[in-house]
Amino acid sequence: MVSVASLANLALYIIIFGVPPIITRLVGEMGITHEQAGLLMTATLLTYCLVSVVGGALSDKFGARPVVAAGLLLASTSGYLFTWTDSLPLMVTLRLLVGVGAACVFAPGLRFLLASLPKEISGAGMSGYMVSINAGAAAPLLLTPLLVSAYGWHSLLQAYAIFGGMITVLFWWVAQEKPPSEQAAVSSSGGPRAGGGGFWSVPLVMVSLASLLRMSQTYGILTWIPAYLTETLRFSPPEIAVVTTVLSLSPVPALILGGWLSDRTGNKPTLAIAGLLISSF
Repeated sequence: MVSVASLANLALYIIIFGVPPIITRLVGEMGITHEQAGLLMTATLLTYCLVSVVGGALSDKFGARPVVAAGLLLASTSGYLFTWTDSLPLMVTLRLLVGVGAACVFAPGLRFLLASLPKEISGAGMSGYMVSINAGAAAPLLLTPLLVSAYGWHSLLQAYAIFGGMITVLFWWVAQEKPPSEQAAVSSSGGPRAGGGGFWSVPLVMVSLASLLRMSQTYGILTWIPAYLTETLRFSPPEIAVVTTVLSLSPVPALILGGWLSDRTGNKPTLAIAGLLISSF
């Protein structure tokens, strides 16, 4: 279940981060500004943020499996249609839909894993799921600079979208999940999933703020580093591929270590505080 959920997340992030490596080409081919090109990522990630609560609520009501499958299918379809238009407003609209799909994959995917994993290995399972984010960002950042001259950005983004559609089918076929009613019964009976504090609990708000700070830094850098390396530093495509891939995969060792430590120590708040302090430097 960790593997299939991580594959869904991987495919999603490949679609999301298919745009940063082609920003320079969009500026040249369409005659748009960098600010307008940046809307393509802003639209996706802002919608992703705003609609995630809805995606989580839908997974509580209907189960994570159908919500994740529908979200990934929407993101894949929108990513594919994105390559068939040269209208910036329509491109932005399709990227908004990618964000809606993303909101129905990431948070419901977390719920799916929490319902599937024994508590003793939940940290390791979560770290594997989070690694899929970095791998999903790294894949187009590596492949696009190397292949875009030979195949064009349209074909590459279409391939990323088709891969997402294939993973949608695989997820729907393989994923197994208890009905929401059974999961709620286990939680209310005082099992290991039971918890308190409510939606606006202080720990939840603090974790959310920490995630906001980390992802704002990370996604901003990953969005603009390909254009910076191309236009300012004049790096070659292989050099761009190497730098962006290393940058996007650099958190992976820490994610694996953090998941292992959380299972070994059981002290997740201290680990989260330590991680936030380290990242603040």
